[in-house]
Amino acid sequence: MEDSQIVELLTVRQEEGLREAEKKYGRPLYAVARRLLGNREDSREAVSDAFLGAWQSIPPNRPENLFCYLAKLVRRSCIDILRRDTRKKRGGGQAELSMEELSECLPDSFSLEEQAEGREFSQRLAESINRYLCTLPETPRQVFVSRYFYADPIREIASNFHMSGDSVKSMLYRTRKGLKSFLEKEGLYP
Repeated sequence: MEDSQIVELLTVRQEEGLREAEKKYGRPLYAVARRLLGNREDSREAVSDAFLGAWQSIPPNRPENLFCYLAKLVRRSCIDILRRDTRKKRGGGQAELSMEELSECLPDSFSLEEQAEGREFSQRLAESINRYLCTLPETPRQVFVSRYFYADPIREIASNFHMSGDSVKSMLYRTRKGLKSFLEKEGLYP
């Protein structure tokens, strides 16, 4: 079933839309959650929370790319679970490690005006990051997304892209440095 048909079913509150979305995207969403959480039960919970979030937010939202919309909901749910979890890092800490790396090139302090805008600033930042990613060649872009969206370990990225771990680390470093420079030019970095 096409995404637009699934979204239409969800819009008119048909549970079949949820079943179709789960049938089409359940496994890849679970893989995203599992990568971030490293725990089967929490991963299932994150995916379930994402489908519940989709049910509650469609309508008024009508996503054009249903997988991306659901993946965003899964990531949010995973972040909530990680915050809730007071035990030591799970899943090898890949989510925490990748976020720590990425924090080097993202602004960590906003002006008072930006703090007041909050959500608008976050949206501008996300749009700027997307624009930057579009300027990258395919491999660096895919490596960046693998590390910072899916929280893949360096070793796995190296294997997937037939590179050494040091090459992946170097590529990610240059990409983060380029992102920081891009954000400075966009006026989003203090």
